[in-house]
Amino acid sequence: MFKKDTFFFSIFILYLLLLCVLLFSNDIRINYSTYPLEDKLLHFSAFFIGQLFVLFSGKITGIAKRLCYSFFLMLPALTECIQEYLPRRVSDLADMVAAYLGIMTCLGIWFIYQFLHRYFSTSLPICRQANRANDKER
Repeated sequence: MFKKDTFFFSIFILYLLLLCVLLFSNDIRINYSTYPLEDKLLHFSAFFIGQLFVLFSGKITGIAKRLCYSFFLMLPALTECIQEYLPRRVSDLADMVAAYLGIMTCLGIWFIYQFLHRYFSTSLPICRQANRANDKER
């Protein structure tokens, strides 16, 4: 059976390949003009989800995980540089900013969740014990 880390790393690799195909493909025939800033929202959410897969895949140890994660972190900048030279594609700095904001937002939410989980999982049993001791004294 797969370990959780291996499973999520495999999902991350497949997701990374899908991102590369969508970001570098010339003829995807997707209309981004339905809503204002829809393109930015797509970049934000795509890299948010990618970062979530990285976080679920555990510690970044080993050369393969480090190379894949390094490529993932460079992908927004690489994409905009390469799209400058692709026909029918537009390079936009705001797309890159939205992608990096997606990564940073995911990391921020993850670390806040970890902090709160650690805080409440260690402090609640102590509070319960203190409440029990107070109840016994009454």
